[in-house]
Amino acid sequence: MFKRPVLGCVVVVGLSSLLVGCVPLEGAGDVSGTYAVDYDPSWSIYEDGELVAEVQAGDSASVELSEGVLVLSQMCDSEDATCPEEALWGRVQVEHPAKDATAIISIVNLDTEVGALGTALPGLVEGDGTFRAFAGADPRCGGLEVGTVTGIFDEEGISDGLVAWDYREGCEIGGLHVDGALRIEAAFEAELEGPIESGVGIGAAVVGLTE
Repeated sequence: MFKRPVLGCVVVVGLSSLLVGCVPLEGAGDVSGTYAVDYDPSWSIYEDGELVAEVQAGDSASVELSEGVLVLSQMCDSEDATCPEEALWGRVQVEHPAKDATAIISIVNLDTEVGALGTALPGLVEGDGTFRAFAGADPRCGGLEVGTVTGIFDEEGISDGLVAWDYREGCEIGGLHVDGALRIEAAFEAELEGPIESGVGIGAAVVGLTE
């Protein structure tokens, strides 16, 4: 059951970013709760919009591109981490303060082993459950990268999840100097565990790959 369209506006100031959204929104139902995230153990690599490789992740995972060799393991903060499943948040909390009255959500990190506990991603959820969150810019790229998280909320959790990073010309990442457009994707699903946990503060920062 949806309420009539309302005007929802969100302004979130991150470390070096400003996200502003003010759009007509329909209620999407209450999607708040805690979620356990399961990542596909591979990366999809795109050059200039074309899929060029699907690489099984690992400490030595790399792919040869037209611009050189991209070493995926260098994209993890920890040498012991396997990208992406051990380098991205494995447990999150979705906060939906106005429930079905507005589409503004925050995805909050509950993983005690990856990133800072309580760090939040700002996002919007549509009336059909699809959502999009801003995952910030990688400081190693000088602002030439944008990360997004998308998926579909359903009764069991999140399906068709995708974490994506778009790198532009001039970025240095994974031992590679990007001369065109490079996109890296990691698919995921998430299981709804239960209600949100109290005592976890929402941060105003937005994050890059593993921060």
